[in-house]
Amino acid sequence: MIEEEIRKQMIQTDYENALENNPEFFGNVTMLYIDTTVNGHPVQAFVDSGAQSTIISKRCAEQCNILHKLDTRFAGMAIGVGESRILGRVHLADMFLVGCNQTIQCSFTVLENNKVDLLFGLDNLKRHQCCIDLVEHRLHFNRGEFSVPFLGEGDIKKNDFETEKDLMLER
Repeated sequence: MIEEEIRKQMIQTDYENALENNPEFFGNVTMLYIDTTVNGHPVQAFVDSGAQSTIISKRCAEQCNILHKLDTRFAGMAIGVGESRILGRVHLADMFLVGCNQTIQCSFTVLENNKVDLLFGLDNLKRHQCCIDLVEHRLHFNRGEFSVPFLGEGDIKKNDFETEKDLMLER
């Protein structure tokens, strides 16, 4: 019982020190989004270096009019923290980066149900030699050849399903 009381006191001391010296630990973190268009349709892409693949929801792929390019040979199940049906893959589509007036080519895994319209994952981050710059608040492409700013918290549009809390829980 004494040992448990000592443990609780240590935790309380750590908590108080963290509040005083690192208050940012207790705030909400704004996720990283960039403004893009896919096939002329505006989409805010969630930049996620922890995601293996770039994912687009079926709904967003329909809105972007790229679903007709779906290769169903790549259908299956995406299993991680949750699971969703993979409808297939769009091998090539243009993504226009609004913040720098550049167009890049991307591939997308299309998920039947996804809370995020477009998740820009590690496959395309590596393909386009991206660097996430948290000091300048930008995503650099092609070893810094061009870059786009991350959206501010007030600029991020929420879709019907998405909240930052949902994203945090899924990770």
